[in-house]
Amino acid sequence: SPTGNTNIWIEIGSPNPKKLHKATKSAKHVKVYTYKDPQVLIKDLKSQHVHKLETIEFYSIKQKFLESLEPYLERDNKWGVVYMDGTITINIGSKSEQAELTKHFVENE
Repeated sequence: SPTGNTNIWIEIGSPNPKKLHKATKSAKHVKVYTYKDPQVLIKDLKSQHVHKLETIEFYSIKQKFLESLEPYLERDNKWGVVYMDGTITINIGSKSEQAELTKHFVENE
């Protein structure tokens, strides 16, 4: 933000608990996007001390979607990314790939 605060912290993959602990202390919103089973990640994080874990938003991306993007990977990529109503669309030149992002929650015990 203009004041130097972090509004949103985004992690891709399976971030470690220490990194997410720092993220939730530093940013207003923390989001994690993963292609792995998010419940396994959440279970691991619950066994650690992660500040405000229940406020982190977890989203899963299907492996099949990522595999559909693989043929378009180049050294320098210029893709258009649109996220609307739970759906992500990647525009690569005249091609377009689309998938739903599934949101997962940390359940209180």
